[in-house]
Amino acid sequence: MKAETVYQDVTDRILAAMRRGCPPWRTPWEQADVARPPRPAPLPLNIITNRPYGGVNTALLWATDFCSPYWGTERAWREAGACLRSGETPTAIYFSGVFERGGERHRFFRQYEVYNLDQVYGLDHLRGDGPYTEDYAPAEEMIRNTKAVIRDDNKAWYDIGNDIVYRPPKSRFRQPATYYTTVFHELVHWTGNRRRLNRVFGKDKTTREYAAEELVAELGTCFLMARLEVPERMSELPHHAGYLSVWLRQIEEDSRAFFRAASAAQRAANFLMRFAAGVTNAKA
Repeated sequence: MKAETVYQDVTDRILAAMRRGCPPWRTPWEQADVARPPRPAPLPLNIITNRPYGGVNTALLWATDFCSPYWGTERAWREAGACLRSGETPTAIYFSGVFERGGERHRFFRQYEVYNLDQVYGLDHLRGDGPYTEDYAPAEEMIRNTKAVIRDDNKAWYDIGNDIVYRPPKSRFRQPATYYTTVFHELVHWTGNRRRLNRVFGKDKTTREYAAEELVAELGTCFLMARLEVPERMSELPHHAGYLSVWLRQIEEDSRAFFRAASAAQRAANFLMRFAAGVTNAKA
């Protein structure tokens, strides 16, 4: 497929969700019943390999109305022992690669049509919420193993010049999950230091680069929360609300903006997950 066709399709789908006021990287696991303890995001998984999807595909699958984490092509579901329900509409996802021609590197995309577990018959043992017990040990392990310099402050921020992460003390947070998601956000920024993944940081909050980096941190945080099984409620989250209109404008103006952010966020999440050695779905 032509790259521009893919970029525009993904952009249109992300924008449609954002214009409804529902960032697709947040809403799928928002709890309607506020009295019920929140659960982690259902990380989209391939039904055959049980491996997580990544980058823009994670956001595209989160943007659907399906709750099950399991996805696959029609053929994959048949191999798994299920059959597709009549009249179901697939969700398009994309995988990319690079080839060389004339001494230049070119990116190509392949489209796959996948279906959720809720769109097939069979495999009933995979349906419904499984047991969940809050366990923040993997998150603590990851944070500790980064050996990042983390200090207390009245607000959360990352000092790129001195390579220091600041966050309020854990006792200041009403919910443990909110503390960890806040630290994840700043650690994603930490990965962008020139000593690590070397991303461009804006000089101040008025620059496009600053807003773009905030979107990387936003998406990277969500990827980490899903992989480390950290729950959250959207209403308790810092950072994202004030940037929604800015991100919307950036994505409207540049069909590659969300791709760049999602790719950078996936690299950041993968970088940090290397420090969570005990987590089985860590994907280097």
